[in-house]
Amino acid sequence: MYGDKAYDTLSKYYQLQQQNDERALANLRMQQAYWQSQLNNEVVGSDSWLAIKKHLDDVTDDLNKKLEDMVKRLADIWEQRVISITARMNNALTGGRGLDYLDEQWDYINDYDDNFLDTLESRFGIQ
Repeated sequence: MYGDKAYDTLSKYYQLQQQNDERALANLRMQQAYWQSQLNNEVVGSDSWLAIKKHLDDVTDDLNKKLEDMVKRLADIWEQRVISITARMNNALTGGRGLDYLDEQWDYINDYDDNFLDTLESRFGIQ
């Protein structure tokens, strides 16, 4: 879509998905209530009761699957938020250059210091 770093776009996408899931969940709950009321009006064990019971079981299975999907999506949303916060903090702390750049600069400074000290030690005969 827009890449892994399009945090604002991904946040909006997840928000829309969550709204759709909540509507679907409400619809499934209404279906479940309907089939339960129909089941309550039938004689237990009759052919119509069995048919309605099958519909109720199917809707209940769909409802449970939707809830599982929503929980997984919530975990994805939280993971994305943590990644977004970490990236923003990284940019704020490094002036947008990133921690990898700072790590390279740190290595460069250490290498320079080592070479500088080696040169001084060899010139002055210091061990």
